[in-house]
Amino acid sequence: MRKIEFEVPEHLLADFAAEIADRNLANTITGTTSDKKIVIEIEFEREESDLIDELEDFFEELNEE
Repeated sequence: MRKIEFEVPEHLLADFAAEIADRNLANTITGTTSDKKIVIEIEFEREESDLIDELEDFFEELNEE
C-alpha cells in the first residue's frame, strides 16, 4: 500500500473530494495545517498509480484557478 498527502485549501475541498470519490480512492482527513489547509491522505495500490497521477493533475489545475 502506498500513500500520498494533499494539503487542500478549504475553498477547494468540495471539488477535490468529489474527484477522490469518483476514483473510489481510500482516503482520510488527517488534520489541518497552520494556514488552514485540510490534510488528506490517500492510500492506493500500485495499479492505481494512474488514478493518482490524474488526481495530482486535477489538484494542480484547481490551485491555478
